[in-house]
Amino acid sequence: MPLSKLAWMAQEATEPAQKKQLTEALEELVVALAKLALTDEAELRSLIGAVHDTWLAPISAPIVEKALEENQAFNSEAQTQRELEKEAQRAGKPFDKVSMCAPFLKVFSALIFGACQPLNEGGKEPPKEAAACMKLWETVVAPCKDPNELHKYARFCKAKRVKTKNKNNQEHAKVQFLLDGTAEVASQVLSSLRAVLQAQGGTKTIGGAPRGVLVREAQRLLDTIK
Repeated sequence: MPLSKLAWMAQEATEPAQKKQLTEALEELVVALAKLALTDEAELRSLIGAVHDTWLAPISAPIVEKALEENQAFNSEAQTQRELEKEAQRAGKPFDKVSMCAPFLKVFSALIFGACQPLNEGGKEPPKEAAACMKLWETVVAPCKDPNELHKYARFCKAKRVKTKNKNNQEHAKVQFLLDGTAEVASQVLSSLRAVLQAQGGTKTIGGAPRGVLVREAQRLLDTIK
C-alpha cells in the first residue's frame, strides 16, 4: 500500500481504535524506510570510498585550480542554456538545445591539463610527476574534438570546494576520479595524478566520506521517533 494512502486512511478514520492502529502502522513504516535509507546511504559512501580515488588538496594547486575553473564554466554554460530555453518557451519560439557532454569528462580534461602546469608562476616545465599526464594530454585530450571520447579513459571525475580548511589553514577542495582500467595508459596516468596531487599538497582520503548535513538531520529525526 502506498505511504500516501496509508496516511490518508489514518486521517480519515473515524473509529479511535482504527485511527490509532493506522497511525502506529504509519509511524512504523516511516521508521523502517528511514533506517533502510540511512543504511543504504552508509553503504554507498563506503562503496564510493573504496572505488574512487579521493583527495583533499589546496585550491591554489594548479591541478585543482584548473578542475574547479572547468567545473564552474560548465555549470555556468548549463545555466545559460536553461535560461535561454525558458525564454524561448515563454515567447513560444523553438529552441535548439546545445548538446553537452557529461560534466565529469570536462573536469577530467581540466584535471589532466592542470597536472601538466608548472608549479611556479612563470615556470615553463611541467612537474616531473606529470610525465604520463603530459603524454595523455598531448596525444589524446588536447586533440580531442568530442569530449565524449574521453569516456574511454575516465568513468568519473569531480572537483568541489570544501567549506572547512586544512591543517595549514588553506582553503581546499575534494577531488575524486575513477579511471577506466581497460585503457592501456590507465595505470600510468593514475600513478601520475596521485603523484602530482601529493606533490601539490594533496592528501588521499581512506574510507567513506563523513555523513552529510541531510543524513545527520535524518538520523536526528529518526532518533526522536524511536
